[in-house]
Amino acid sequence: MADTLLTLFALGALLAGTTLVALVTVIALGGFIRRRSVAFGTSMLMLGLLLHAIGFAPPGNPWPVVILVGVSHGIAALVLWWKGRVAR
Repeated sequence: MADTLLTLFALGALLAGTTLVALVTVIALGGFIRRRSVAFGTSMLMLGLLLHAIGFAPPGNPWPVVILVGVSHGIAALVLWWKGRVAR
């Protein structure tokens, strides 16, 4: 039971960290790239390459990186959408 809780906590911390990186990267790229969708794509590519370069996924299996990057950027998109909606 404790191992499961520790694993869930570690996955939550990893997801929160990558979501924070996604938010910061998309906002920073927004200063250079006007279209937000292109900023998101560039951010996803950069984070995916970084996670792949540090060896996050086992060799021959890119799906953990793809899922983590996709979910973290999805959460970041929802946060930015909600921020824009609340600011109106």
